[in-house]
Amino acid sequence: MRLTEFSSCGGCAAKLPVGTLAPILRQMQSVNHPDLLVGIEHFDDAAVYKINEENSLVQTVDFFPAIVDDPKAFGRIAAANALSDVYAMGGQPLTAMCIATFPEGLLSANDFLDILKGGEEKIMEAGATLVGGHTLKEKIVIYGLSVTGIVKNSEIITNSGAKEGDCLVLTKPIGTGVYINALKSGAIQGKEFEEALELMTALNDYPVEPMKKHETTACTDVTGFSLLGHALEIAKASNVTIKIDSGKVPFIRNVKRLSNEGHVPSSTIRNSSHFSPEITRDNNIDEAIMNILFDPQTNGGLLISCPKEEGSNLVKTINRDSSIKSAVIGEVTKKRNTCLTIS
Repeated sequence: MRLTEFSSCGGCAAKLPVGTLAPILRQMQSVNHPDLLVGIEHFDDAAVYKINEENSLVQTVDFFPAIVDDPKAFGRIAAANALSDVYAMGGQPLTAMCIATFPEGLLSANDFLDILKGGEEKIMEAGATLVGGHTLKEKIVIYGLSVTGIVKNSEIITNSGAKEGDCLVLTKPIGTGVYINALKSGAIQGKEFEEALELMTALNDYPVEPMKKHETTACTDVTGFSLLGHALEIAKASNVTIKIDSGKVPFIRNVKRLSNEGHVPSSTIRNSSHFSPEITRDNNIDEAIMNILFDPQTNGGLLISCPKEEGSNLVKTINRDSSIKSAVIGEVTKKRNTCLTIS
């Protein structure tokens, strides 16, 4: 029995657009506490709450329906994705709590256990501790984590510090949404999916220390809003314009072919529709490439802004210790008519 049968997800994890949530969240008054150093103001990846003069807590939550049929692989993917938010803020995960729904009588207890075990593997790999969770009986499978981490107050990284003259570094190839859709339609088989699976299950811990050493000014992880959507978040929060060179963006092998063949998630279309009005693009960019740039990622890499003179050294440092290769993909300029330009 296929795990993704118990999923309302059409191809990959989809987020509500920022524009849908922003007017609702801005009516909340309890988000103005003096010790809340990072809240909802710029839609950062996690909240940061000061606990003393040296350290702060980093808190986040993320969960979604099953996107692959292997229960343990799904657990690994969802857990790595939730842990990523802490890394994007420069933090270290401490504890995690599971959030899960279980179609009792339809999904076996062993499969559900494998989801939890897959997640636990990633929690332990991150050096964190599983401390509990909450489950509901539902008709679909959902799994994720609420994660608490810690960060030194002097090392907090947000999405709002990018500066004119910075370069932009991406730490993982993109295209996982296309690959998930292609797998579900039968266009590719398990072996062809291995690179995408490796990327989605890889923790985003490896760039964190290099980021701190190379004067990172802003960071976010690339997930459901796509590379362009998350780059736009940095640009708007930092009051700058970001220029991305599409020819320098690393893609998962063969993803352009799959995009050309039509294996494009519905979330790609939603991302394009929502973010395109704030983006200027060269007319000669292939539509298949644009679809990949708008592709919703699951546990994508970190998108990092740092001084131009630090960019190549940051990439070298990250790539020296990881088989997943980072690349400089763009630059930060002063604010122009649009927040994001694609060439």
